[in-house]
Amino acid sequence: MVRASEISSATGLQDAGASDVGASGEARASRKGLCWTAAVLWTRREEPLMEGGRESVRRSAGPCRWSAGGGFTLVEVMLAIVIVGTGIAAAMQLFVTSTQQNASAARMTVAANLANNVQELMAKASYADKDGDWTVFGLETRNGVTEPLSAANLSLDIDDFNGAAFNPPKDAGWVDLNDTLLGVGKGLGQYTQRVTVSRVSHTDFKTVVTSDEGVRKVDVSISFKLNATTGDQVMHKWTFYRFNDMTAKGPSEY
Repeated sequence: MVRASEISSATGLQDAGASDVGASGEARASRKGLCWTAAVLWTRREEPLMEGGRESVRRSAGPCRWSAGGGFTLVEVMLAIVIVGTGIAAAMQLFVTSTQQNASAARMTVAANLANNVQELMAKASYADKDGDWTVFGLETRNGVTEPLSAANLSLDIDDFNGAAFNPPKDAGWVDLNDTLLGVGKGLGQYTQRVTVSRVSHTDFKTVVTSDEGVRKVDVSISFKLNATTGDQVMHKWTFYRFNDMTAKGPSEY
């Protein structure tokens, strides 16, 4: 046990040290974090700390310092870096994926509008050749000259568009959607409008026939080419049908 007289003596030393500081010294000690501590050293009787097995009280004075034992080890810091780095990498990947999906959605929207342009463009064409020659499927040749696929051709019919590919794409008024119209760098030269026209059965629109039965199927596909080294990527497909709206039925019976 620590003797009361020794504790009293140590306490007295502490009080004496504190009183020497004075009123202003106490304030300064408070600011600087100075403190006086009494350390009681003890041991078992069979292992005396000091000669004679007496417990002693010693006084230590100096600035109060916090122990550094509450910090992080190198392993903990490295583990935290790995965890944070993994989270940042995942967030960056999510950002890249989101950007790509937004770009793809924008292209699909443009492609859908371009497909609608083709349908409006073909709405002005007749169901079949106005001259009554329905045996020709495609652009007709007159006087040795193949008619053009353009707005200048007033005798266009649906089958004239078979196999057509428009690049740059066209709007509903045959205007090229290029840089000249939309501004440099804003043209749609990466898109291509492709058209396929086929005769189908009037009882089953999925069955392609060789002779006309009064129904023609139009397949429109819009492709996108990112650059010269990549192939065309089909962004949108659109199918619609045209029915014989002419007074004459044509050569086949249906």
